[in-house]
Amino acid sequence: MTKTAAQICIQQQRSDLENILSVPLRDISLHCADAWNEGLTALNNVLIRDISSLSYCRSIYLMDLNGQQISDTIDNDGEVLAFSGQDHSDQPYLNRVPIVDFLLSESYISSQSRRPSISAIQIIRAREQTVGFLVATFDLKDLPLTAPLYEEPTDWRQLKGD
Repeated sequence: MTKTAAQICIQQQRSDLENILSVPLRDISLHCADAWNEGLTALNNVLIRDISSLSYCRSIYLMDLNGQQISDTIDNDGEVLAFSGQDHSDQPYLNRVPIVDFLLSESYISSQSRRPSISAIQIIRAREQTVGFLVATFDLKDLPLTAPLYEEPTDWRQLKGD
């Protein structure tokens, strides 16, 4: 089967993202491990301080091993988008995460932005034990290789139901 230009571009984007993100996410995960038992404010402060090291990142948050969000969701301007306590346990990438330290999700439609997105997930270890996950989200329209392929709808649509 021949790949489309979009598929080739997305595959290249995934590879480039892995190269761009693996070191900063690992570094942020180490900072989070240091603050892991210090509470919500300490974890949020790490995320607010470190999100600028993630190129093209829309938002970042932390989860425990059960997929429960334990930090606020911080946007790329350091502002709080959503609060801790959300349940992300139904995310398909959680089934694969414990096997590797770093993982890029498949693309999906974000419930926040309602746009095609991708997440990068990094395991957080404290004292040689896995304690949680760092999740960084990206809109495909913001990524350099997929942005030219993304078109925002320009026409207005109304959906009517019963």
